[in-house]
Amino acid sequence: KEDTYAAVFSAVDKGVPSIVNIIGTGSNCSYYDGENVIQKVQSLGYVLMDYASGNYYGKYLIRAYYFNKMPEYLREEFAESYDLSPNTIKNKLYREENPNTYLASFAKFLIDNKSNEYFKEIIFKGLERFIDYQILQYDNFSNVDIHYVGSIAYYLREEITKVGNNNLIMIGGHIAHDCIIGNNIVMANNSAVAGHAEVEDFVIIGAKCGVQQFTRIGKMAMIGGMTGVLHDVIPYGLSTGNRNSLQGLNLIGLRRAKFENKDILGLSDAYKEIFATKNITENISKLNGSFQENPLVKSVIEFIAKDKKRSICTPFS
Repeated sequence: KEDTYAAVFSAVDKGVPSIVNIIGTGSNCSYYDGENVIQKVQSLGYVLMDYASGNYYGKYLIRAYYFNKMPEYLREEFAESYDLSPNTIKNKLYREENPNTYLASFAKFLIDNKSNEYFKEIIFKGLERFIDYQILQYDNFSNVDIHYVGSIAYYLREEITKVGNNNLIMIGGHIAHDCIIGNNIVMANNSAVAGHAEVEDFVIIGAKCGVQQFTRIGKMAMIGGMTGVLHDVIPYGLSTGNRNSLQGLNLIGLRRAKFENKDILGLSDAYKEIFATKNITENISKLNGSFQENPLVKSVIEFIAKDKKRSICTPFS
């Protein structure tokens, strides 16, 4: 209990409701309501719980090794790194003290090789189970800050999904691993965002949408219901379709956000120029200086110019 309180108060600001996740040798999740620390699930120890922890990954690796599920080249490297004889493992687990710490020692091999596709899948399975069983138990998880502490959380910080504040994620909404989710986002019922996707501030994603992995959705964009998002959607864009295409700009959203009319009109004119032909890069190079000074147009151009894994969604998509 003392360790949990110390972790919580080292991570949160006093009086600010937050969820604090400890992922180290073991794992747990606590809710701080601004005054008290609450845990909905009582831990039953490392054998039954501790998803995404060091000992969880250690158990996974040993089982994969002994059941021959680990690729052969990784099995050989794993065996060179540790004493994996049956007698040693059974002695460490069943006769010596702190078997959970022993199991966690194998996590180093996983972390050192975390860029390997086989290990990526293991890492993400652990993190997804931790989120499902721990974080999602709190009804207001999408409305409070979420913090991570602990050695495994530190070394897997790039793999942990980042979710901003004041987001409305409706029933059946799913956010996968390695995502970056901004603030003030609405995800309607049964919409799903796949791994490595980025969703910027004030985005609205309609019901039953699927956002493909590595896709980006720019700020204040609106995605129509049942859209399959395979292409990056520019800031302030409207996108719909089984394989999404660009349908225009979120003009109503821009007006509600109280952007200046001259900037909205400038963005509308620039939109026509940028997507006049399929050669977007050439079209942008032809924009005159007044467009470049418009903050809304500037956001769109910067988004398009940024390194990307997916193509830009266009009216021609």
